[in-house]
Amino acid sequence: MIAVLVINLFIMIKMNSSQTEELGRMRIELVAADLQNRLDVCTDSLNKIGTRLSERIEQGYTEEDLRTFLSEEKKKEIASTGRACLNIFCVTPDGRVLISDMATPEDYVLQDRDWYKALMSAPADEEYISSVYEDAFTDEMCFTVAAAFDDGKFLLGMDYNMSDIQSYISKMSGENYGDAMIVNRDGTIAGYNDESVVGEKISDQFADYREAFLLVSSNSGSAVTESRDGGIIFGSCTENDWYLLLKISRFELYKSAYAQLILNSIIIIALVAVIALFYVMGYRERYRAEDALKYRNEFISNMSDKFRTPLNKIVEYADAMKNSGSDTGPVDMISLEAANLGEMIDNIISPRLFLQGRMSARIPRQERNAAT
Repeated sequence: MIAVLVINLFIMIKMNSSQTEELGRMRIELVAADLQNRLDVCTDSLNKIGTRLSERIEQGYTEEDLRTFLSEEKKKEIASTGRACLNIFCVTPDGRVLISDMATPEDYVLQDRDWYKALMSAPADEEYISSVYEDAFTDEMCFTVAAAFDDGKFLLGMDYNMSDIQSYISKMSGENYGDAMIVNRDGTIAGYNDESVVGEKISDQFADYREAFLLVSSNSGSAVTESRDGGIIFGSCTENDWYLLLKISRFELYKSAYAQLILNSIIIIALVAVIALFYVMGYRERYRAEDALKYRNEFISNMSDKFRTPLNKIVEYADAMKNSGSDTGPVDMISLEAANLGEMIDNIISPRLFLQGRMSARIPRQERNAAT
């Protein structure tokens, strides 16, 4: 029984561990899919605005008209994103930089912008999503979504702050579920429970996350690894190479499984205890029955002696009277009745005849009559 209990607990631990890890993997993959949808919404907005902007450029809109158009689109984007959109800007075919709601700073050098360098080296038909950086105009941490339109004749970009991205940290970590981090392809931290580190590179301070980041990036965007403090890090990534990392302590990860195991163990132990109790009770009842049977046999043996002693005396007196030559009629009657009484005593105290009587009582009366 104990061996069965141990084996059962071992199987439950293995099953619960694999199921719990699978739930952790599913949790981060769902958040990664949700983040990818959010980035897709940004690129969709970029393409829609780019299509309308292309029409206006072909129609010969002035610089002021184009800037007004960008400002109107920015207001719409702010309303749809909950103020996550910071700026919309474009680079016209003649190399002018137009920024919504502001004049282009004199010191703005297009060729020095990281997003511009990356976009120029990217395939012409693909959108580019930058890593996190500090916006030069607002000093906010942001990222840029940009693309080239009309075969590279003009460029369009949109800056977004990190408010939306930080919400995915909350979705991953939940209420004290664990620490979560979002990392760009170049190792820049795009989101973390401590927002003060957003925009920094993964350093030795985040050695566990750095190792998990390298592992996820080399394993087709999905991995599970163990942290140095004994926790577990789940990793996943979006199509745009934004890496999501979730670090959970083993206790937090398995506490529901542990609770279930403890409950199951208590139930099993209680069942074993009940079975053992019934076994002990049955064992005790057996000995009690054996003692009662022994006592009964001793009682019957003693009663047999006590019944037969006076009966034997009567029979002896009757035999003596017969031998004396006196009237034998009453003596014969005494002997007959004494014999009958002896037979009745034998029937009362004999276990064999008692059992035969019980068996005959169970046989229907018709069968007993037929047998006689």
